[in-house]
Amino acid sequence: MKKFISRAIFFLLILVSFPESVNALKISPEEYIAKYKDIAIGEMKEHGIPASITLAQGGLESNWGNSELAVKANNHFGIKCHSGWDGATYRIDAERKKECFRKYPTAKASYQDHSKFIAYRERYAFLFKYATTDYRSWAKGLLSAGYATNPRYAVLLISLIEKYHLDQFDKPSGHKKDKKAGTAAAANIAKTTNATAVPASMAAGTVGINNKIKYVVAGPSDSYASLAKKFNLYKSDLKRYNDAPKQQDKPEPGTKVYLAPKKTKASRKNKTHIAVKGDSYYSISQQYGVRLPYIRKYNLASSSDEPVPGDTVYLRNKKKKK
Repeated sequence: MKKFISRAIFFLLILVSFPESVNALKISPEEYIAKYKDIAIGEMKEHGIPASITLAQGGLESNWGNSELAVKANNHFGIKCHSGWDGATYRIDAERKKECFRKYPTAKASYQDHSKFIAYRERYAFLFKYATTDYRSWAKGLLSAGYATNPRYAVLLISLIEKYHLDQFDKPSGHKKDKKAGTAAAANIAKTTNATAVPASMAAGTVGINNKIKYVVAGPSDSYASLAKKFNLYKSDLKRYNDAPKQQDKPEPGTKVYLAPKKTKASRKNKTHIAVKGDSYYSISQQYGVRLPYIRKYNLASSSDEPVPGDTVYLRNKKKKK
C-alpha cells in the first residue's frame, strides 16, 4: 500500500512539474484543423491537392497530431523512408519492428513532403484530373492507387471531411492566382485539357499534365539539376524521364520537362501527328508524352532517322490488317 501511494505521489509530482506535457499530448481535431489549415491551403495552391484531403489524411494518420511519429518526428502522414530518402529518420515498431520513417524539422515540412509524395509519383497522376472540390473522387483515387492498405481508407477520409466540414477549405476563394510554379490554376488547366503542346500563355515554371504525366515548363535558367532539386527528384531520373542525351544539361526554355516517366503510347485521340518544319522524333515524343524509343519503333525509324514535313508520325502501335 505504501509503495502504491509513493508511486502515485511520484507521478503527481511529474504532472505538476511539467503541466505543459499533459496538454501537448491532447490536441483536439478542431485545434489540429485550426493549426494546420493554412498550410494545407497553401499546399493546395502550390500542387493542386485538395486541402480537405490533406487535412483529413494528416488528422487520420497522426491521430490529430497526437501520434508518436507526429510528436517526435513531425511526421503527420506516416511516410516511410523509402529508397532515395537522405533526410533524418525515426524508427518505430509498425508493420515491422524498428521500421524506418521520415523525420522532419517541422510539421510544415511534413506537409510539403506529403504534397511532393503525391504530386510527383506516376501512380497518382490520374488524381489531378479531378477538381480540387471533388474530395470524394480524390479519396477513392488514393485508395485505388495504393496509398493505404485499409479497404475503408476512402470512407474514413470522406467521413472526416464531412464531419469537420473540411471541404470549406477547397472553395474557389482559396484558388487565387499564385505566381509560383505548380499553381492550382495551372493544375485546373491540366485537368480540363490534355494539351499536346505548351500554349504560349503558359509561362516558365507552370505545371500541367499531359498524357496523364505531370510536367513543368522549363525556363531560361533551368537545368536538369536545378529542376531535379526543386521537385525532389534525382537528376539522372529526370533526364531518363525526358529521354535527354547524356551530354545535355539544360532543357530548351519553353519546353515540357516531365516529372515522371513518359508513356509507351499517346492518348487514344492522338493516334498520329503530321510533321511540320523543325519537328524531330524527340520533340514529338515530348509534345505527346511518349517515350522516344516507342515513337521510333512505331515508325520503323532508326536512331539517325528524322521525320520530314508532311510525314505521318504514328504515336501508337499501328493495328495489323487482317
